[in-house]
Amino acid sequence: MVLILAAAASPSGLARDDAGADPGSKLTVALHVYDYAQVEGGEMARAQNEASTVLERIGIETVWRHCPVPGEQLTPADDCHSTVGALVLRILPQAMAERMARDNASLGFAQNGDAATPGFVASVFYHRVESLSVELGCARAVILGYAMAHEIGHLLLGTSSHSPQGIMRARWTEKELLSASAGRFGFFPQQGAKMRAGLESRTKVQAGLARTP
Repeated sequence: MVLILAAAASPSGLARDDAGADPGSKLTVALHVYDYAQVEGGEMARAQNEASTVLERIGIETVWRHCPVPGEQLTPADDCHSTVGALVLRILPQAMAERMARDNASLGFAQNGDAATPGFVASVFYHRVESLSVELGCARAVILGYAMAHEIGHLLLGTSSHSPQGIMRARWTEKELLSASAGRFGFFPQQGAKMRAGLESRTKVQAGLARTP
């Protein structure tokens, strides 16, 4: 979950930390997107690109799949049946968000999990993305992309994984979001290493569950 602060100093050197990360061999994660908020196609594509760029800097490549919500038809290109190693991202409209009784300032949340059964579903509240975009004059796609990356971080790091600085900070600042627009906001190398380990671990766990009769 991420909240927003109107103004504060953002950490210096974060971009250099991201750029200097040595992720080694890259891993790939499938991201199944259920867009209940019906985000415009071009905006969603840019948001996915923003999130992909953040994850690629720590050695995780992404495969995005649009999955049908009620009222939509599954097309032959939409492979949403295989869930081994996949993470689910739900983009929720205001009506669905309000039924979940979450913090009014949060942009989303991730499913709780543990080593045996890791969480794999994260949600982003699109109406709050829209409000923040107007408030700060930042593109919706940028905020949506970084919110998705933040929640993916929770799934791979654990829900109690906020950090004092960077994209996993619990409360983002206006200055940090402006840095995001310039591509200077992301995960620290140590977070990246833990996320890659988490991705490898969950793939093994899910594969084992899939083989269980």
